[in-house]
Amino acid sequence: MAKKVAVVTYMASAARFYSSRLEELFGDNIETRLYSVEEHTTSENIEADLIVVSTYPIFETIKNNIKVESEIVIPSLTFTKDALEQLRALPKGTKCMLVNSSVDMCMETIALISQLGVNHVEFFPVYPGMSEIPELELAVTPGEARFAPERVKRLIDIGDRVFDISTMIEIALKLDQEFLLGENGFMSYPERIATNSYSLERLAGKTTKLESQFDILLRILDEGIVGVNSDGVIFAVNQCAEKNIGVQKTELVGRKVEEVLGYIPFDAVFSSMQPIRNKLIKVGDTYIDLSIEPVTGMNRMIGAFAILKKFKDTEQQQQKLRLQLLNRGYRAKYTFDDIIGNSAAIMKTKKIAMRMSDTNFPVLITGESGTGKELFAQAIHNASSRAESPFVAVNCAAIPDNLLESELFGYEEGAFTGAKKGGKPGLFEFAHMGTLFLDEIEAMSLSLQSKLLRILQEKEVIRVGGDRVINVDVRIIATTNEEVKELIAEGRFRKDLYYRLNVLPLSIPPLRERGEDILLILEDIKKGLGSDFELSEDIRRIFLNYSWEGNIRELRNYVEYLTCVSDGRITRDDLPPDILEERVGGKPEVCTEFLEEAGDRLDDYIRVMELLAKCYEDRTGAGRRALSKMMEEKNVFLSEPEIRTILTGLEKHGLITVSRGRGGSKLTETGLNFVRGIKRVK
Repeated sequence: MAKKVAVVTYMASAARFYSSRLEELFGDNIETRLYSVEEHTTSENIEADLIVVSTYPIFETIKNNIKVESEIVIPSLTFTKDALEQLRALPKGTKCMLVNSSVDMCMETIALISQLGVNHVEFFPVYPGMSEIPELELAVTPGEARFAPERVKRLIDIGDRVFDISTMIEIALKLDQEFLLGENGFMSYPERIATNSYSLERLAGKTTKLESQFDILLRILDEGIVGVNSDGVIFAVNQCAEKNIGVQKTELVGRKVEEVLGYIPFDAVFSSMQPIRNKLIKVGDTYIDLSIEPVTGMNRMIGAFAILKKFKDTEQQQQKLRLQLLNRGYRAKYTFDDIIGNSAAIMKTKKIAMRMSDTNFPVLITGESGTGKELFAQAIHNASSRAESPFVAVNCAAIPDNLLESELFGYEEGAFTGAKKGGKPGLFEFAHMGTLFLDEIEAMSLSLQSKLLRILQEKEVIRVGGDRVINVDVRIIATTNEEVKELIAEGRFRKDLYYRLNVLPLSIPPLRERGEDILLILEDIKKGLGSDFELSEDIRRIFLNYSWEGNIRELRNYVEYLTCVSDGRITRDDLPPDILEERVGGKPEVCTEFLEEAGDRLDDYIRVMELLAKCYEDRTGAGRRALSKMMEEKNVFLSEPEIRTILTGLEKHGLITVSRGRGGSKLTETGLNFVRGIKRVK
C-alpha cells in the first residue's frame, strides 16, 4: 500500500516541484498531497505518514494541524550540479542580482551558493516590494523569474533547490522503504546534485587505485590532504599539508602513518570505519582543525584521507561565509557624517561617541524613543576597527523571549521540537569579529540577562541543546529607553549586567534640546522625500518651540504630512492639530477640571509643577526619584508613590508629559502657562 506523503511549502510551485522529485525516486510507493501558504491550504488538518515541510517557520504555523503519529522531515536543500556549473562559468568579480520571493529566501539562497563553493560572484538580494533595486544588468534566480525587474538584460534561472541525498535517505528510512536505496534512481541521484564537499567527492571518486595520479588534484586543493592506503602507508601529501604540519612530503610518503604522524588518529577510523569530523589538535604551536574520511569498497577499508586546516584559516573561512550570509543589507550603513546637527548638545555627543569608537568596550546608549540611538550605534561600528565585519542588530522587545534565546545563542539539531536539521548558528556567531546591537535591552528576561552576562565575561557561547563551547569575539552596543537604575531597584534588570554594559555610557539628547538642529533635520528629511514646501518665520518658531515628544521620528511624520497637504508655503492652516493644540494650551476647561480634582492636595501639585518649571528652564526632565529628593531639600516630604499619583493627574489634564527613561517628566506649554498664572496670583 502506497505511503501518504504531504509536501508543505510557501509557494505552490515549489510544492509541485518537490512532489515531482519525490515521485521520480519513490514511484508508486508513495502518494503525495500538496499544501502551500500561497494557496491558503496550510490551515487544513494534515494527515499523512510523512510530512515534508520546506522551512521551520512554516512548520511552526502548521504544527497544530498535524497528527501526532506523523513523521516530520525539514529537508536540507542543494542545487543541481548543472546549476552550479552555470554560476562557476561567470567571470570572477561578477556582480549580479539574486532574485527570490522574499529577503529571507534571498539570504538563504546566497548562503547555500557560497557553501557550495561559488564565492567569486557578488550577489545583491532583490525581492518583491524592495524600495531600491541595484543598477545591474545580470540576475540569477532559483526558479522565481517572475520577480525579476524589467531592466534585467540577462537572466540565469538555476532552477529550484532540490533535496540533498541525506534528506532523500531520511525520507526512505522514515517511510520504511530503505529497500529503494539500492535502486538505480537512488544510486544515480548523488551524481546530479551538488554538495559542499564537491572537490572531495571528485578526489574520493579516484580512490580505488590510491596512487600518485592524485598529485595534480591535490596541488590545487586549499586544504591540507594526507592519504593512506589500506595498510596505513602514506601515499599522498599535498603542499598545504606540508605547510600545516611542518614536515616535507619526501619524509612522509611510503612510511607508516603511526611512525611519523602518530597524532593523526587513522587507527580509530580504520577500526570503526566511521569518519572523524572537526577534531581540534595541536601540531607544534599551531592548532589544526582535523577531519578524517574513510574510503571503503565492498564493505572494507581501502584507505583514508585526513583533511587538515589551520584553525585560524577555518575561522577566516567561516567569517567569509557569515559576511556572505548577512550581505550588504545587514551591514551598518550610517557614519557620523549622517548625524545632522550643529547644536552644542549633539556635537558634544558625537565627540564622545567618536572616542568610544576607538575601543572594544561595551556601549550603553540611552535616550528617548526616536532620538537616533541605532544611528549612533552604526556610526560607532563604522568608525571602529570592526567596520569590515558584521553589524548584527536585534530588537529585544520585538522577539518573544523563548525565540530570542535561540536567535541569540543558536541551537543544536534536536534541541526542541521542530529544530532545523543540523541546528542553527546564533546571532553571536554571525557577529563574530563584529558588533552585536541589542536594541531595547530592558525587555530581555532575567534568565537571558544572566546568559548574556556570562558571554560578556567568558567570550564564549553554548547553543541551546548543545554542550560545545564556541569562542566569540563580539562587541556589544545596547540601547534602552528606560531608566535602568529604576528597573534594577524594581528587580527587573540585573545590576551586574548593567555595570558590565555601562562601561561606556552615551546619552542622546532629545530633539527639543537641539535648537536650530530641528530645522536642519527637517530640511534633510525634505530633501530625501523630494519635498519643496517652505516654512514662514511664524511656522519656524512654532516648530522650534514644539516639545517633540516623538523626537526625530515625530518630525519625519510631520514632514511627510506637510509634503502631502502643502501647496508651496506652509501656513497655520496647514499644520497638524497636535502642534496647534500644544501652542494654544489644549482644551480651555482643562485647568478648571484639574483644580476640582486636586482638591486639598493642590499645594503639592503646584510644588511639583514649580520644580518642573525650573527643569523646563534648564531644558531637562525629572523622574519620580529626582522630584522626591528635590522636595526633601525644601523640607517637603513626598514619597515616590505619592509623586507618581501627582504626575498621573498632571498628565491626565495635559499639564505635563511623562517620558520613559531619562527624559523624565516635563511641563507642556499649558502647564507652564498655569504655573506662571499661579505666580502672578501669589
